[in-house]
Amino acid sequence: QTCTIPQDIEFIMGRLANITLQSTLLERIKEAQYQDLDLVKSRDKIVAGKINNFTVDSNGTL
Repeated sequence: QTCTIPQDIEFIMGRLANITLQSTLLERIKEAQYQDLDLVKSRDKIVAGKINNFTVDSNGTL
């Protein structure tokens, strides 16, 4: 069994007390929703209560 390691990963020897991984997927979705004019119009209607099938979360994501 082999493992392929991406070229942009750097290994530093030592001890690690804590590591945090964070996905950028939700941030990319949010940014894309603000760039899509149809979704911007839909978000405005949802916030105004004119569309009830969807919600906007506290981060502004549909």
